[in-house]
Amino acid sequence: MKIRDLKIDYLEGVKPFVSLEQAWDQMVTAQVSTLPVTDDEENLLGVLTMGDISKAYVHDIEDIDLDTIQMPLGNILHALNGTSMTHPGKVVALKDVIFIRREGTPAPKDAVVVQSLYPEDTIRRIIVRSFPVDTIMTKENLVVLHLEDEAEEVLN
Repeated sequence: MKIRDLKIDYLEGVKPFVSLEQAWDQMVTAQVSTLPVTDDEENLLGVLTMGDISKAYVHDIEDIDLDTIQMPLGNILHALNGTSMTHPGKVVALKDVIFIRREGTPAPKDAVVVQSLYPEDTIRRIIVRSFPVDTIMTKENLVVLHLEDEAEEVLN
């Protein structure tokens, strides 16, 4: 008996740049606690669990170098209900984003400015929602099964 002969529910993977908030919503909708993270060719890059997301929210994500996080600006705008004059598809480094509450607040010329009605402490608390899943997904020690693998070998 092959793995393909077993009853398997197919779960569409998420791309590595998808926000934690979007991944959480997908898990809740699909009623699952784990999502595969795949590239454009559907190769497995890692897995993301509700536990991974919960840890990112509860801890101050001290293990993540915030200066190196790259993400689509749209992730940030969605999480903060924000607006920006920069195209939402642009990939930005979190360190290059300046958050303001009112238009007309001065900012450096090359900065990506995001306007949000949230106060600074709220932004700090919920910005993690915009992080791409690849910042916290599990990438190592994954057990990968292929449809052509023998089920008996896997079950033993």
